[in-house]
Amino acid sequence: MDIIEGSIDDLNIIYERYEKDFPADERKDRKQLESLMGGYKYKLLIAKDFILKEILGYAFIYENENSRVIWIDYIAIYPKFQSKGYGTLFFNKIIERRNNVKGIMVEVEEANHVNKKIREKQKRRIDFYKRIGAHRLNIDYYLPIKDGSIPLDLYFIPKEGVKYLSKEVLRNQIYSVFQFIHGDIEHRSVVFSKITESIDDEYFSQCNN
Repeated sequence: MDIIEGSIDDLNIIYERYEKDFPADERKDRKQLESLMGGYKYKLLIAKDFILKEILGYAFIYENENSRVIWIDYIAIYPKFQSKGYGTLFFNKIIERRNNVKGIMVEVEEANHVNKKIREKQKRRIDFYKRIGAHRLNIDYYLPIKDGSIPLDLYFIPKEGVKYLSKEVLRNQIYSVFQFIHGDIEHRSVVFSKITESIDDEYFSQCNN
């Protein structure tokens, strides 16, 4: 697997797939993604297999150099390549791109959807993150959307040797994400205030939460 930093032309290629992979209230429209990609912090990463000559999956990431944490805004492996180890490899490749990072943060839905098939899909996603060493942070986290906010879990995948994240790093990381990625949401500061009340230092062991 090779990781390529995508261009606007690449965004046009994967956007139709992106619309299928994520619910409408969690997606950004094409212009929003193009605008975010215009800066150097928000990137489209494309996983490719040059032997198969196919795209395996993609991720939109936000890199905050101050906190040294990679934020996964969206990530997906194409359906026919799922359950074949590509997801784990993709995460490993992302974290290996920079030597000085502490790890990766990713928003995850709880496995509580009323639809059984969707609930099972949510559970499989959580199980996957736990298998690759993710820890659920002890934070009351909410995703700001235009009509309010959605409660989600926030997971952290620490780089080998990282056992601690300070309250300050967590707060600054989430604040930076809200300002940069969700800058179009007028009430983002209200949502952020709800989250900050629950933020504390986080310690990691060999056991997943």
